[in-house]
Amino acid sequence: MKSVVDSEDSVTTSMCITVDNKKIGELESKIQKITETWKELILRKERELERKEKEVLALDDNEGDEEQLEIRLCAEELKDKDLFEKAIDAK
Repeated sequence: MKSVVDSEDSVTTSMCITVDNKKIGELESKIQKITETWKELILRKERELERKEKEVLALDDNEGDEEQLEIRLCAEELKDKDLFEKAIDAK
């Protein structure tokens, strides 16, 4: 946002605010990407902890990445079918 406050001719001109929708859209996109990345990392750690509690062998990095990809693809499929997070119990 840009604020113009240097106009002495008009009070309304001096209070004019310009909104750059492109920049706002870019920021929203970055925020969404970072949020999804952190959510994936947290869910991955939760699955690792669950395995440790059940004394199951932990996945190596490649297996963990494959599991993460499968989960991402399933989530995208649910979003495409408009079923994502609609009171569906994940357990």
